[in-house]
Amino acid sequence: MSAFVGGIGGISDGRSGGVRVCSRSLGRPTVVRMSEDGGHGKTGRRILAGLLGGAVALLGGSAGTNELLRFPQVESALAGTLYKNKSIVGKLAQVPVFLITSAGGQPYLATLEESRQVGLIFFSIEDATKVMEQMKMNAGAEEARIFPLTLDKAMEMVKAKPTPSGLKSQGGQDLMMVFRLYPDTAQVKNAGSVLGRRQGASNTIPLFVARGLVVRKGREEVQPMFFTKEDLESNWNRLRSENPKLPRRPNIEVYSLQDIVEKMENGDEALRGWGFYPPSRSVSFMEEQKEKKSGKTRMHINPLLSD
Repeated sequence: MSAFVGGIGGISDGRSGGVRVCSRSLGRPTVVRMSEDGGHGKTGRRILAGLLGGAVALLGGSAGTNELLRFPQVESALAGTLYKNKSIVGKLAQVPVFLITSAGGQPYLATLEESRQVGLIFFSIEDATKVMEQMKMNAGAEEARIFPLTLDKAMEMVKAKPTPSGLKSQGGQDLMMVFRLYPDTAQVKNAGSVLGRRQGASNTIPLFVARGLVVRKGREEVQPMFFTKEDLESNWNRLRSENPKLPRRPNIEVYSLQDIVEKMENGDEALRGWGFYPPSRSVSFMEEQKEKKSGKTRMHINPLLSD
């Protein structure tokens, strides 16, 4: 199993092999909204609706897309099913990630690749919020907002073929749109700290694992893979409070999300009992948005903590 190598300078195409690293840093992307000229005003809405498979209705007008995506109720749909028997889609569907869109549902695109516009999918709500607030200072982006979706849908979007964006280059060439994963900047630094080296440019999404730290779900034990080092340490400290003989600090291993997903898709038996632990900050954000919507949107609790 491959350990995490690298840092934030590049972006991922959702596959562990043959991934191209952008020559431009993701630190300060130039962001534009999907064009509304030439009959392409609803291009972004159509693309998102198609890629999401009808999982959410993209709202128009002043309502925009702040009506939260309805997360698949995987737990209730698979009630009584062992976690290890769930599909990779079912496991990824428990993890929220974030796009930045206009009020009308068009994704904002970063100019990061030649002849392509890139829709960034954020793992960190803090990163997404920071970029959104920077964008709002630019004319025409005042109504930018965060659009949540599930990681299984995000991976489909990342792997999809390039689609016309409705934008043209200075030479009149049609610019294609693709989606890329944007690693959590804080967790890239944490991964470098764990591995004892500074992280350079990479496309990798880090996952943190502590052997011996498991989540009991009914009849089975699940090995959690954390998207944040802080969540791992918090759960370790909770476990240690019940068993003071445990080491003060866990032995943390760092893996690549892309490698893990590829191995799961290839039927790696050793990973059947491994599960994704959604970032607690992302789950809290979703719960806060649910409260703002007065219960109109339902968000399940952490799937690895529910029976």
